[in-house]
Amino acid sequence: MPTIITCHTVIIPTPAGGEAARLMQHKDIINAVIRLLHSWNEPLEYLAQEAHLPKFNHSLSCQAEIIADENHQLQEITSQIANQFFDPKIAKYVDYALWPGHQSFKSFEEQTRPLAVYNTLRCLFNDTKRINNLLQFLKCQESTDNSCKSHLRSF
Repeated sequence: MPTIITCHTVIIPTPAGGEAARLMQHKDIINAVIRLLHSWNEPLEYLAQEAHLPKFNHSLSCQAEIIADENHQLQEITSQIANQFFDPKIAKYVDYALWPGHQSFKSFEEQTRPLAVYNTLRCLFNDTKRINNLLQFLKCQESTDNSCKSHLRSF
């Protein structure tokens, strides 16, 4: 019986909270964001292909394509930030996490493919939160808004 698996991006180190993030250099944080984003290229492609199958709702198919497009846009924006403010090598030589899930998506077992979709979406949700927190942290570091600073304590 298939089981819930660990996310493929678990190998990408990110700070556990605001205090840990403050101890990191900003270039290391943007590097983590870029690595996370690039690690989702292949899984999002497979998810979009899987979502086109008749057993899935049409809206899942549309959402998978939208998420993939937004991921690419965010990659471009973070690469521009890295190029402009940090080191261009960060965006050029991305060491992303390899995704082993393609075998589960190709499985002929009835239970394996839906669980693969579930695991992929679960990991995507978790990584989306990680990326959002890291980008909010960087934004707040440059902001003079006090409400922004309170967000840093809760992340």
